[in-house]
Amino acid sequence: MDIAFTTVDPALRTRAFARVIGPFVAAVTGIIAVCAGYLSFLGDSFFKDPMWSWLFGWFLVLRGFVMLAFPQLMQKGVDASIPAVGPVRVFFLCMAAVGLYLTYVGWIRKR
Repeated sequence: MDIAFTTVDPALRTRAFARVIGPFVAAVTGIIAVCAGYLSFLGDSFFKDPMWSWLFGWFLVLRGFVMLAFPQLMQKGVDASIPAVGPVRVFFLCMAAVGLYLTYVGWIRKR
């Protein structure tokens, strides 16, 4: 019995992922970059409730993996970044730019 396989253009699939991931990354990281000075109180409460790390891990797979595999490493990173709001803002602004680029590639740019 022959099974018919349909081929999907990888560029179309990549563009579809960029349409979904781009706006999410741009919005979330942009908000974090703007509010970085106000988020310092979240460091302690974030690690008291393990549910937060699970929810956050589902949205950002790589960061979630690191939090699940090496939670003490993430806690050290949060503790070290609290006094250094400037570098945190720069990092998240760069990530927001990546999200905007993915949004552009996914929705605006022509093939």
